[in-house]
Amino acid sequence: MLVPFFPTSEPEEALRRLEGSELPPEDREILIRIRDLLMDASRTREAVKEFIEDEVKKRYPNLSAVATPYVAALLITKAGGLERLARMPASTIQVLGAERSLMLHLTKGRRPPKHGILYQHPWVFSARRKDRGRIARALAAKIAIAARLDLAGKDRSEELLEDLRKRLEKHIPKLKEAGEAD
Repeated sequence: MLVPFFPTSEPEEALRRLEGSELPPEDREILIRIRDLLMDASRTREAVKEFIEDEVKKRYPNLSAVATPYVAALLITKAGGLERLARMPASTIQVLGAERSLMLHLTKGRRPPKHGILYQHPWVFSARRKDRGRIARALAAKIAIAARLDLAGKDRSEELLEDLRKRLEKHIPKLKEAGEAD
């Protein structure tokens, strides 16, 4: 027997669409169990995400304020720990996660990567394509400082975030004007 496929992100919605179709009770039970497993997995994923975000905020206040807790966790993981991240220059942090693209640049002469993991930061992701590299560079510089402050045990998250916002707000209008002139 073929189970109809319904492209939906909600298992509950898929089961509702099946109502009225002729399914044997045992098949319906299997679908209900699958739905319940998927919903449990989704809830577990959200709980783990919240836990990680809370832990990152507690342990790395500067880094989580500048980079967002999710991006901070990815950067720390990719770097191999906070100490290694703190020792990296901003240029390395900017392309962390884009190693393949960097190798293609170095070996085959392709365009260099503008960002790696930092693309997942809301400011980089939502920026215009041509502005992303500059925003990622400014963000990487502040992330380097934030990682070093977290390693030293100092909490200056508010100052860092305010300084970064001022820096980006100062540059983004200029970037937009330059983009409109092209």
